[in-house]
Amino acid sequence: MTKFKVSDIDRFYNDFYDPDRRELQKILSVTRPKDRTVLEIGCKTGSLSIYLLDYASKILGVDHDRELIAYANKKKSKLPKEEQKKLNFRALKTESLSSLKGTYEVIISNWASLHQIEDKKNLVSALFKLLDPYGVLLIIEPNPQSEFIRVLDVLVPVEDYDMPKLLKELHSALDKRLITKEQQLNTFYLFEKKSQVLDYFKKELEYEEGREFTKEMQTSIERYMASKKQFLIGEKATLYICKKKVKLGF
Repeated sequence: MTKFKVSDIDRFYNDFYDPDRRELQKILSVTRPKDRTVLEIGCKTGSLSIYLLDYASKILGVDHDRELIAYANKKKSKLPKEEQKKLNFRALKTESLSSLKGTYEVIISNWASLHQIEDKKNLVSALFKLLDPYGVLLIIEPNPQSEFIRVLDVLVPVEDYDMPKLLKELHSALDKRLITKEQQLNTFYLFEKKSQVLDYFKKELEYEEGREFTKEMQTSIERYMASKKQFLIGEKATLYICKKKVKLGF
């Protein structure tokens, strides 16, 4: 099995996905992070958290993968001292969010697959506790109608995995505690050559899914991409935009 370097993972996240920055602009327009405290769940190598330093007053990025957090801290160490003071990264499982102290005016769950968390009630309770009364919670999840997801499903069919049902359960759990609005966002991956497409799917399967990337999978992707005019694969996100139900006193 190929052993990807974390620097490769960082490059994959930054070089090929969302080249026209639709997702980033959506994050900025929804969360309005200027001078606000931010918690990013699923921060990976820290790219979004570092970008938000131009806006936010303080940022904490958490991810379950200690290797990714170590790399994020390495990137942080190269920033100006004043920016380093505003930013922290911490290895933390999503199921342990309740251990965090304080509240945040902006919480972003960045493709952290919250729909896969079994105890969604406790998950939402932790998010509710962490969210400032006038804050905003933005959850970015995969969408089963995504072209990227459909390609993965062909390569590695997963039995007994009902993504629409799990997303519906997540939305229902959020609705019980928060004012929740669901939206869809279309983005895409754009590659310059076939080898980059193959490397990306190797990363997705071997690093993210813990599966072997076989010759048969490579052949399937090459056949699929041969029918396309560009090395472009569509992505689609499900967004949950949540706020607390604040009671106004008169």
